[in-house]
Amino acid sequence: MGGFNRGKSSLINVIMGRKILPVDIKPTTATINRITYGSLKAIVNFKNGETRDVDINNLAAYVTKLTPDGARLAAQIKETVIYAPVNICQNHVDIIDTPGLDEDKAMTEIAMNMLNNADAVLVAISVRHLFTEKEEKLVCELICNDIKNIIFVITFIDQLDDDEESYDELALSLKTRIYDKVTKKLKEDKKSQDIINKAETILNEKNIHIYGISSDLALKYCTSNQVEFLEKSRLEEFKTGLALVITAKQMENAFQKVVCYIKTVLPGLENLYNAKKHSFDDMIFAVDKHFKNFCNCCDETSKKINKMFADRDKEIIDTINLLKREKSLMARDFMAELKLMAKLLKQEGGDKDDIVTNAIAYASEAQRNRMNGAVLPEIKNKLLANLGLIIKIFESARDALSVHLNALEVQDIVNINKRVAEINAFIGIEMDSIRFEWIDGNYACDDVNDFVAELIDFSVNSLINKLNEFVEKTRMFVYKSQNSDSWHFDNIKKIAEKKKYDIDMESKVYASNYNKSLEKVKNIVKNSEQLL
Repeated sequence: MGGFNRGKSSLINVIMGRKILPVDIKPTTATINRITYGSLKAIVNFKNGETRDVDINNLAAYVTKLTPDGARLAAQIKETVIYAPVNICQNHVDIIDTPGLDEDKAMTEIAMNMLNNADAVLVAISVRHLFTEKEEKLVCELICNDIKNIIFVITFIDQLDDDEESYDELALSLKTRIYDKVTKKLKEDKKSQDIINKAETILNEKNIHIYGISSDLALKYCTSNQVEFLEKSRLEEFKTGLALVITAKQMENAFQKVVCYIKTVLPGLENLYNAKKHSFDDMIFAVDKHFKNFCNCCDETSKKINKMFADRDKEIIDTINLLKREKSLMARDFMAELKLMAKLLKQEGGDKDDIVTNAIAYASEAQRNRMNGAVLPEIKNKLLANLGLIIKIFESARDALSVHLNALEVQDIVNINKRVAEINAFIGIEMDSIRFEWIDGNYACDDVNDFVAELIDFSVNSLINKLNEFVEKTRMFVYKSQNSDSWHFDNIKKIAEKKKYDIDMESKVYASNYNKSLEKVKNIVKNSEQLL
């Protein structure tokens, strides 16, 4: 990592022992480049999921932004993976080449996010710009991100005088400069004492890792094998030091990361456990709540039905008793039709008794048709308007009952729609069967008027009784339907209790497993700390 034009790509070319990544004096690298062990090849992974094998000699077309087309293509790339037979990468090591920090905000953010998986960071510092404010900020961020291995590489050292002593003085001066500036910055930013102590440990003169290198001379040595380039490039010292830091710290870093992760996770495990326990408690509470609300809803429905019958009882009786007023109207119309028919029949001639009998028959049929065609339907409609409130009461309770039944997973036991349909069907069938009929009987009357009055009175009273019986049968049918709930309640209660028992058992098993796992994790942490 480092600012642009710090020789990062050249440094990685040195590590690979060949010039593969493009370099330029302008900001060049525009993608994240990963170097991993393998036969020499390159694969480009695009952000849309596409992958493409590319010519290793044509990488500049993909990973640089030196041209507008190159910049546009690079913007579509997630990562370029370069496989190379690099010795240091044999031990499960990948090297990440990042674009210059602060050159591109989005790429800088991606590069900083990659620190989560980094074991070590090589900070490239140009001998021409020795540890700038941006590099000071970067090192502070690395330490705050818990990077324990920071390797400082002074690039372009071939631009120093040939005097060996001048490099040693530069390296010593840089050690002091880095330590002083970083620790001062962390204190100014009021970082925790742990962070400051970590910085002092990593950056003190005894522990700090600083190497100088000339990438140009190193690559010349790799291609020509001339020893003079090897010495002046300081390649051997750099590669040896890098290998020691990476390989020696690799297992320790992995171990520390695992232990730190476990320690971080432990408090979260307890929170997850408590949340899960609460969810079990909530489920049991929900079962109780839904069963209680179901019972309350059924009780409320029963009360509404009882109240409806009580409130509407007088209105229903009065509606039925409207038929009583029909008696005098029927008698009047009956006698008028009787006289008319008798007159017509008499004109046609005939026995007096036959004329009276036939006239009564015609008049009776006319009155029956009038009652069934006009009077009785009006009475029935008024009764249905009252009894229809039963259906509305059930329908209004249906949605609430369904919510609780669905929650208890017993929706098939109490089917409100089925109950409404049964009551509707019962009322419809019973109501259709009621008709006005003349009731035959022994009427001890010498006078026709008295006979008609007796016939009408007896027949209308019979119709009134049928309607009263219908209302009572409807009431009993509804009550019987509601009484079946007592059986439903017992079954639903058993189901609810079983659900609560199952949830409670699952909760206890979860608690037991959690406690066992927690004990194991604590032992792992304890043993790991001893090893560390």
